[in-house]
Amino acid sequence: QTLNIDAEPTRDDKLREYIAIDKINFVLGWNRKKQGEWWFWKGKPEGAGEEEECCAHRPIGLHKYKLPSEIQRMDLQFFGSTDGETPKKFDAKTKRYVDKVRGAMGISDEGFNPE
Repeated sequence: QTLNIDAEPTRDDKLREYIAIDKINFVLGWNRKKQGEWWFWKGKPEGAGEEEECCAHRPIGLHKYKLPSEIQRMDLQFFGSTDGETPKKFDAKTKRYVDKVRGAMGISDEGFNPE
């Protein structure tokens, strides 16, 4: 049975996704040319964002974060801490993406250096 509902794309003007369907450190490694045309790429236009440019810098949804500790860590990574807590280290790709998101949201990096 189907519900006759069609998904609509959620991309910015640079064809980057507003919604990541897996943890961000995994999605940042997806490459259409290297990995081939698997289901994730079906229906996406040529030039759709890949790897570090896969995701919009103002994301609205990041999936596969289920445990409270994962959600708290993600919140800390993107928004910082009010009590001076420092997030765990990022890999280089994730750090660059988080920096872009924080910049797009106007969040200061003062005292924020998870390296």
